[in-house]
Amino acid sequence: MRVIFEKKLANGLNCSIVDHSRPIASDRWYVKVVCDLVMSVRPEAYAGLVTGDTELDRITMERIGDGLEHQFIRERNFVDQAVKDELVTQLTEQLREVVSRFLKDEAMPARLLAAKFREIGNLCALERARATAVREEEDEPADFSHCFR
Repeated sequence: MRVIFEKKLANGLNCSIVDHSRPIASDRWYVKVVCDLVMSVRPEAYAGLVTGDTELDRITMERIGDGLEHQFIRERNFVDQAVKDELVTQLTEQLREVVSRFLKDEAMPARLLAAKFREIGNLCALERARATAVREEEDEPADFSHCFR
């Protein structure tokens, strides 16, 4: 891993672009460039995000914690070693362009938190439903011989 770019932005986000490329065959590479956006989250940021299901909201906030991360990934497989560095530069520029357009908006951190809150909330609700279904299955008797008397 090699850090290509790192910057703390005015809207409170930390942005870093890292090269995760690795060789996969004699002269072939798996090229992967990752842009990480990391944002600290204060409790008051959740004010307009609650769903009304207090238990689900609590679990979702615990999962998010005091920091939120979002990644943009660009990758190519089986790249010739001769063009690898050029491709890494090209993918890095693509990510910087996407991120710069994405981050110009001052409201972006709040929108990102809202999107992640919904996404993680949906996952937590699904996990809760599965756990409830498993508990209901466990309540059934293991021996069904009483049904045939």
